[in-house]
Amino acid sequence: MQQARALEPERYTVCCADDRIEVSFWDLEQMTVRRGSNVCQFQSYGSCFLTAAGWAAD
Repeated sequence: MQQARALEPERYTVCCADDRIEVSFWDLEQMTVRRGSNVCQFQSYGSCFLTAAGWAAD
């Protein structure tokens, strides 16, 4: 029997919200709706970037 695998978001966003840095699968528009207007986006990455090879390449 094969184990079920969780779906991975295609993109991750690094942003500042409520005086904290957060990593989320929500985009900037979704973060603004959920956290309010005091949100800024630092960077957005594809899920393949979050592998060890992706971090090393950066």
